[in-house]
Amino acid sequence: MPIKIRGTNISIDPVSTKTGRTGREAENKVKSASDDHAPSKGSGFRKGLLIYTIILAVIIIVVLSVLWMFLAAYERSLPEGEIGSLISEDSTYELLSDDASARGIGKDTLDSLFDMKIRGKTITYSRKAGEHTADAPVFTVLADGNPVYTAYLEEGDGLGFGMNGWKLKKINVSDDFYSTETHTLTVIALDDLLITVNGMRASSFEKARIGKIKFSDFNPYDSSADGLKLVRYEIDGFFSPPEVIAVREDYRLTPDSRSDYEYLFTGVELSKISVSVPSGAVLKVNGITVEAGEAESEEPYSGLTVFEEGRQGIPTESRYLFRNMTSYPDLSVEYLGIELKKESKGNSVLFGYPDELMHSLTVYVPSGASLWVNGVAADEPYLSASSVVPEDYRKYDSAFGNTRRFDLYSVTGLYEEPEDISAELDGKTLDIIRFTDETGEESTYYASSPGFTYDSDFVLSAVKQYIVYTAYGYQNVENNYQELLNYIYPSSPAYTTISSSYSAIKWNSPLMNISYKELKVDNVLDIGGGNFTCDVVCRVDLSSWAASRQYSNVIRLTCVSSSNGMKIWDITIL
Repeated sequence: MPIKIRGTNISIDPVSTKTGRTGREAENKVKSASDDHAPSKGSGFRKGLLIYTIILAVIIIVVLSVLWMFLAAYERSLPEGEIGSLISEDSTYELLSDDASARGIGKDTLDSLFDMKIRGKTITYSRKAGEHTADAPVFTVLADGNPVYTAYLEEGDGLGFGMNGWKLKKINVSDDFYSTETHTLTVIALDDLLITVNGMRASSFEKARIGKIKFSDFNPYDSSADGLKLVRYEIDGFFSPPEVIAVREDYRLTPDSRSDYEYLFTGVELSKISVSVPSGAVLKVNGITVEAGEAESEEPYSGLTVFEEGRQGIPTESRYLFRNMTSYPDLSVEYLGIELKKESKGNSVLFGYPDELMHSLTVYVPSGASLWVNGVAADEPYLSASSVVPEDYRKYDSAFGNTRRFDLYSVTGLYEEPEDISAELDGKTLDIIRFTDETGEESTYYASSPGFTYDSDFVLSAVKQYIVYTAYGYQNVENNYQELLNYIYPSSPAYTTISSSYSAIKWNSPLMNISYKELKVDNVLDIGGGNFTCDVVCRVDLSSWAASRQYSNVIRLTCVSSSNGMKIWDITIL
């Protein structure tokens, strides 16, 4: 039984005393027994920390999973992901098989082309400039840089997160893929440049032809840069345009000029000059004659009138293009013996068709008549004047005042004389008469009135008397002169012409044997009031015992009706 000490909380267990334990040891035992039954403060924190860690780990896993799914969806939403899955050799062959089948191309042919152009090559893709958009992706698929096909994508299935995938809509296979035609690449460069073709040194190609040249070897029209040290590379076997790069000390040079299979790296500023000349003209550049076969194009002249558009035989214009010129050349052009003048606009040079070879057209038709030229109606822009007296008849009109009024049509800028001119009035076709001036170079056309009649006997009789007057000379000159005046209107231009010739005629030797080979009235034109003009074609043999000659002329008469019958108002020898 424990013994409690008065006034304290200490009790002594007799047993403990027996076992030799001290009072502190007994106290410790009492505390230890009490601690075994009290809750631990550290164990609760550890338990909370464990729970928090588990929850955080779950959250992280969930977030990472969502992020992974988002990134996967985003990657699949990029069109590059879809096109990247199509460019393996197997996928490419499958796509080409479908296209070849649609074109009717057999498997053997496709296999041969595939082996030649794709198998073992590096297949890549690039966005097609000018066509690719975010909403409608378009890619060009290439094999070692040679275009194979163009792929068009469209939106596919939804991927979540508000994103959609892409799928192949169609392909357009390059026309070059089905062609077995190869091209030769020509590169002309300074001899200190490193030239690569599709990533390979130009000099490493097995069949490359390499040689030193002068500038004028490839541009015979320019020898001013022959001091440059140039090398020409020629490499065969390209199905499509290759990538050509020129490098000097890690610096990439821009070509002076280039086309699909021609590159020029000279370091000289070069220019292109376009020269247009009439087809058939002789063009010289820096004194060297250019062959007609070198023309880039041959086309009808621009600005043709409606009367010559689309017609055969109209002169054409040849255009020459001179590339890689180091300076402006000396140009000269000759056409049909005419030295042409130059018109320049920048680097475009025009030697126009000679003005002296151009044609114009003047046509008088009765007022209200319709006119056609080469089958094309002459509309209002070509109607120069309405209800006018032709210039040739103004002297007559001032004297008589009854000249028929005409509509005047004028056309300029014709390269050829019209083949067909026609006119119509009140449903009736009019005769077209061509009057040529005394030089024989300028022509005026008239449309006569339908159904006009004239006194042909008077015309022929007057012309015969004129021939007798001039042929008989001094023989019976006074009588012949007076007989001729009976046909002439007094105080008219014809009277002046005949009277002024008298002094010369009376000294002529007579040729009194007259043989008419041809005497024909032509081009009769009603000028109003029953009056008319006409041409008389004369071909007459004249002779005497001492001499002979042939009289061959066209006599143009203006005949008027007077109170004394028909008279000649004007006479012109053409």
